Amino acid sequence: LRISVLLFYKQRFINRGNIFLAGFFAWMCAEIVEKRWNEKETIPCDQATRALMINGQNTIGREFFSVLTMLGNDNWLIALVLIALGLLLRHKKYLESLLLIGGFVLTSVSVMLIKFLSDRARPTSDLSLLENSLSFPSGHMAHSLFVYGFISYILSQFIKGKSASIWVMLSGIVLAGTIGLSRLYLNVHWLSDVLGGFALAAAYLCLCIGIMEAAHDYESLPNR
Repeated sequence: LRISVLLFYKQRFINRGNIFLAGFFAWMCAEIVEKRWNEKETIPCDQATRALMINGQNTIGREFFSVLTMLGNDNWLIALVLIALGLLLRHKKYLESLLLIGGFVLTSVSVMLIKFLSDRARPTSDLSLLENSLSFPSGHMAHSLFVYGFISYILSQFIKGKSASIWVMLSGIVLAGTIGLSRLYLNVHWLSDVLGGFALAAAYLCLCIGIMEAAHDYESLPNR
């Protein structure tokens, strides 16, 4: 009984933590959006980061990040979501399937809506001229963080060992963060674009994880 009570309060703490993080990242995204609309132009950290990335560019780096940024392309991520959805449905993970699709759609719609409202141009570069969408927030960053973060969380649930599961979860976040870095290095986004995309997706990701954790907590209750 004592162990059951401890597990219950531990899970309750985790659930509240996920809700807190979702709220924090939503607030962070709102602050960045408000800053963007109030300033209208780029903020100092945008210009400083752009100058730093341009000065640090070289042929090898451009080739590496050009390949890496493709992992955040919409077509690839949609295909990845459909594969993950098929595997989840095959294993009868209906809640996870719903949250994957719902979270991805919400992230995509939010990105498109904020892009339309902010109407921000991309930094001028050879690669940015090939991009058709507006700059703020970064769709590559937002979509990558949600998809890779969600999938890595699901995978971490099937791995025995707490440390190993944490590393799997972190690997998805690091991959998404590196894709966001590629957008800065290739000079197709401002820093605030990437931070806005990260905060937006992190809010949805934490909310989805919180719902899954709450559902698992409910299923584990005796005599429910």
